Amino acid sequence: MTYWDARAGAERAAAEPLWNSYAQRFYDVRPASYLNGQWEARNWLNVPGPFYGAFTDTCGAGPPAAPLNVSCDDDGTEFVWRQPRCPAEVRAVLGAAYQEPFDGYNWDGDDRWTPELVMEWWDGRARVDEWLSTADFGQSELASKTAGEYRRYLAGELRDDLLRYAEWLSQT
Repeated sequence: MTYWDARAGAERAAAEPLWNSYAQRFYDVRPASYLNGQWEARNWLNVPGPFYGAFTDTCGAGPPAAPLNVSCDDDGTEFVWRQPRCPAEVRAVLGAAYQEPFDGYNWDGDDRWTPELVMEWWDGRARVDEWLSTADFGQSELASKTAGEYRRYLAGELRDDLLRYAEWLSQT
């Protein structure tokens, strides 16, 4: 299996109107207007890839908008736990980013990650797993469920996804 370029998929999806799950309507907005997260402020729980959450609010709108890709830490700040794998997931992550009032998401990770940084993140995955196993999500069933899915992903498919991503980065 080859690496699916989520950023290229995002650029195509960005040309389409964005569905806002709260407003229950489409908006014609451009991602550059709301993808302004700072790399230096990214949440350490983000999985390497083009999308990441940096300094986000704590209202938790992202996980319901993109449950296959976005979760919250125990402070309620959002992070991308699995990079989008198809156009529908790209649109969902863009929807989560659009609903985030601090513009704390960004999609410039491909310009920042290197194969070495990806492997360094992977080498530190035990810290992520430990956090996932001990985090207190209070009454949030979605956050608890997503933490379990993230742990399964971390123990399974993520390794191969990151190897494909690192290889792709080395060729771009």
